[in-house]
Amino acid sequence: MKFKCDRSSLLRVVSAAGRAVSTRTTMGPALTGLRFVLDKDELTVTGSDLDMTITMRTEVAGGESGQALIPAKLLGDVVRVFPEGALEIEVSDKDAVVKSGKANFKIRVLSVDDWPTIPTLGDGGDVTTSQIDAEELQGALEQVVDTAEDMPPADDESDKAKVTTSVQADAALLGDALDQATRAASTDETRPLLTGVLMAAQDDGLRMVATDSYRLAMRDLGGSSLLADDKSVLIPSRALKELRREIGDSKEVTLRLSERTAEFSVESMTLSVRLIEGTYPNYERLIPESYNNVLEIDREEFLEAARRMRLLTATTNNTPIELVMSEGSVELKVEAKDVGSASESIAADYKGEEMSIAFNAAYLTDGLEITSAEKIRLESTDPLKPAVMRPVDDKSFLYLLMPVRVT
Repeated sequence: MKFKCDRSSLLRVVSAAGRAVSTRTTMGPALTGLRFVLDKDELTVTGSDLDMTITMRTEVAGGESGQALIPAKLLGDVVRVFPEGALEIEVSDKDAVVKSGKANFKIRVLSVDDWPTIPTLGDGGDVTTSQIDAEELQGALEQVVDTAEDMPPADDESDKAKVTTSVQADAALLGDALDQATRAASTDETRPLLTGVLMAAQDDGLRMVATDSYRLAMRDLGGSSLLADDKSVLIPSRALKELRREIGDSKEVTLRLSERTAEFSVESMTLSVRLIEGTYPNYERLIPESYNNVLEIDREEFLEAARRMRLLTATTNNTPIELVMSEGSVELKVEAKDVGSASESIAADYKGEEMSIAFNAAYLTDGLEITSAEKIRLESTDPLKPAVMRPVDDKSFLYLLMPVRVT
C-alpha cells in the first residue's frame, strides 16, 4: 500500500478512529491498531474495541491499493510531530514508512489477518424510515446523556440483516443537543446501566433520560416516532460524545438501529456501538408530583454566581453550594474547610417557606448550563428531597438534583 496525503487530513482520521481503539492489552494486539484500507484514492481508517467502532474516510493520492494494520498510538504521535504539508506513506509486510522532507519514520505493522470480523448494519434488512423534527431531537439530546450497562459479546454478523429503524436528523441541531446532553453521563463502569442514554417511546413521542443516581435529565419529544410503541434502547454516552466531535459543519446525521446496535453516519465518519442490555431503573418514582417551594430566577445571573461560588470547591470536591431561599432573593453560600467561605445574594421570585437547601457544586452548575432559557424555575419540597430545575413555561425538559445534607 502506498499513498500521499495532507498531514492535517491524515491526523484527523487517525485521531478520530484511534479513540475507539482498545486500551486493554487483554483484547489482543490487533485491537491496538488501526486498520487501513486503500481503494484507489479513498482511504478508510477503522479503530475498534469491539464495543464501539469508528470508521473514517478521506481522499488521498493513491499509488498502490491495499490494506494494513498499524499501531494506533505510535502512528498518531508520529503524524502529530510532522509540520503541515504533504506526507508519503508506504507499507510493506513488515513496516509502515511515513516520510516528509528529510524526516523518515519506520513503524512495525501488525498482522492484518488478526483483525476481527466486526458486524455492521450496512444496507441489510428491511429498513423503515421515520422523520424526527430536527429541533425537537436537538433539544432532547442537549439535555440528557449519561447512564448504561455492559454490552454483550458479539455473536456473528446476523445483526446486519436486522435493521429496524433509520432516521435522519439535522446535524447542527443534533450537535448543539449533544453539547448539552452528555454532561449527566456516569463514567462509573461498575454501574454500566448508568453510562448510557435511555430512549423510550412515550405517549405520542419519544422520551430521553439519563442519570448517574445523583442527578437526572429527562426530555420529552412530542410527535417523534423514532421508536415503536413500548420500545426503548440504551445508547452508551461515550459513543454520543465521539459523535459530537465529528459533527462540525455537517448538515445531516443518519441513525440506524437494530436489536443490538446503533450506527451513526455523518459526512466521512461511521460510528457503530452496541446497545446496552438490561432493565433501566424506575426513574419516574424519583420525580416529585408536587412542590411546596418555587424559585424563579434569571438563569445567567444564577449561573455566574454559582461559578464564582464553585471557585472555593476546586480542592474540596465534596463542598456543596447552599441556597438560602426567601421572599425576593436567594443567597448562595459556600463554607470550604481550611480554604475559606463565600456568599452572594441574587434577586429572585420565591414562593414558599424560607428554606435552605444544598447541592453538589458541579451538578448545580451543569444543570444551569444545560437548562437553556432566560429564566428557570427551581422547585423543591424540603432540604432532603429531590429538587427539579426546568425552564419557565416549558414542561418538556427537567433536571432533577439530589440535595446534599449540610451540618
